[in-house]
Parts: sequence; structure tokens; C-alpha cells
Amino acid sequence: MSTPEKKIIAVVGATGNQGSSVAKTFLSLPEWHVRALTRDPTSSSAKSLGSLGAEVVAADLDTPSTLTSAFAGAHTIFATTDFFALTKYPNAASLVKDKYGGVPMNQACYKHELSQGKNIIDATAQALANEGKLEVFILSTLSHARKWSGGKIQHLLHFDVKAEIEGYLKGSYSELAGKTRYLMVGFYMGNIYFPFLSPKKEEGGQGEEYVFRWPPVKPETVLPATDPPRDVGVFVRELVKAPAGTVLLGESDPVTVQGLVELWGQVTGKTARLECMEFEEAVSVIEAGMGGGGWGREMVENMLYYRDYGYEGGNPEIKRPGDLGIKADETTSYRTYLKEQDWTGVL
Repeated sequence: MSTPEKKIIAVVGATGNQGSSVAKTFLSLPEWHVRALTRDPTSSSAKSLGSLGAEVVAADLDTPSTLTSAFAGAHTIFATTDFFALTKYPNAASLVKDKYGGVPMNQACYKHELSQGKNIIDATAQALANEGKLEVFILSTLSHARKWSGGKIQHLLHFDVKAEIEGYLKGSYSELAGKTRYLMVGFYMGNIYFPFLSPKKEEGGQGEEYVFRWPPVKPETVLPATDPPRDVGVFVRELVKAPAGTVLLGESDPVTVQGLVELWGQVTGKTARLECMEFEEAVSVIEAGMGGGGWGREMVENMLYYRDYGYEGGNPEIKRPGDLGIKADETTSYRTYLKEQDWTGVL
């Protein structure tokens, strides 16, 4: 009896936080062949995937032709885009000036990610038209902040650009949209390392105390936390089986802001408290800390969105991991994540 042919899953960004998790998860499933797409197949992370059995393929999101060939024969495609990718380019400054008209960096990142997202959608639709083999397309997306806030959140570009990519898909390719599932990856547990979110030591009074000095949130604001390098693959594993149109909020261990502060204190054995800045102060502090580029208002509105509308904006179509049969012990708890970290640089 012949061995059944393995199904191909093509993973965009296979060496990144989300894509690496998908690649590793599907490498452990015997019925799947993993095609790992990366800009640099010679990188150590790409070679590591190759040693695990992945087919490593060079593909550049800025060069659509490389995507079309990389998607050939795929049963499933997982696609993610990186809002901050442009900031990592060696020639980022010249690109912002020459290609994007010298706009603030966050606006240039929006334009760049939108272009890459459209390239992925176009190439996926082309692969479907060429062969008709594609059965599942999974798009990593985020909530449309401007829409769900009724226009009150205007500058949350790293959310809205993903929603615009999703809109481009639905408006341009109805057949492909009919094969698409959406993954809204939750609040990265690693965000606690951002300078404006991490605890700072404050001595005096009764002794050492650590302060989480955040933009304006509320203690009860919910963070749908997840650890993408470990957990995104679990979400995608179940999304492949879900009906087309499913929108999954990829959360592993939802926690309130106050709950996170208390949890960090329990794990480190330190006294910790939450302190929230006022809007304009937070914008100024973050803008200066991130070197300008429009990031101050972007990041503060990010927190306002969580606070006033929720991470998913109240979208009634949202499914949660339990709805797809994912058990809590299959993903990472925030306590586990915090325990694994080395806090000597903070303490």
C-alpha cells in the first residue's frame, strides 16, 4: 500500500515569532510537509528548521514573483506580516525619504506592511488560480481599531494596516476569501520588555518598590496574553480544521493589567504597583524614548483601545481557543513565561 502524499503548508515568515511556531508545530504532524519561507535561507534559524525536516525556500515579501513560486502546490498557506520590518532594513532612513515621502516612521511602516500584505494576497490568489490545490489560507490579522472605536482611535496604525490587508483580500478575491481563516494574535507576553511597559526600580519610603508606569489604562483592562513562538502553532493547527471565515483570538492566558503587575511581584518576590501616566505625558515620554517617528501617539492609543474597546474591539465574530477545542495546558501561562525570564537586568 502506498503512503499517502503529505499536505504542504507554506509558512510565510518561518523564522519569525509567529511563523517559527507554525513551522515547528506542523513538523511534528506526520501528515504535513512544511515549506518554510524566509528572506535568508542561510540564517541559523532557517538552517535549524531545515535540520528538523522543513523545506527551506527563499522568498521576499517585497518581490511577488518569489512568493508565487514558493506557494506552488500548497494545501495551506499561513501568512503574517511585520509592521516593524521596515525599521530593521539597513537602508530604512533612505527608504522613508525616497519611497515614502519622508513621512514619520510609523506611517512609512504602515505603507510598507500594506504593500507586503497585498503582495502575499496577490500571490496566494495566483497560486489558487494556477493550480486550484489551495484549500486553506490563514491570515494573521488584528482588530480594525478605527472601525470598532467609531473613529475615536485614529493612530493605531499597526492594528489598522492588518485590517486593511484583510479588507483588500475580501474586496479583491472572493474565491480566496472563501478559503480563509483569520488569526488575531493576542498581546505578546514579551511586551513586558518594552521600556514603557517594563517595571522600574523606585527606592525610598518603606524600601524597594517596582513601578509599572504605563500609558493610560485601567487596572481591570484585559490583556489577551500569548507567547507567539510557542503558541501560534497550536492556534493554526486547529484553525486549519475550522470553517472558512473563522476569526480566532489567539490568547493563551488572559490577564488584567493589575493582575500582570501582581503576578510579576509574586514571581520575583518584589513589591510592585501600577501607575498610569496622563495621555499627553505618555505620548511625550514614549515619543522621546523611541526616538520620534510618531510612535508616542501610536502606542498610547494602543493602550486606550485596549482600555475602552478591548483588544478585539468588541467584534462579535471572535472565537476563543476553547471554542476550537484548544485546552489551556496546550499553551503558555503568563506565570510560566515570567518564571522563565532572567530579571537581573531589572532587579
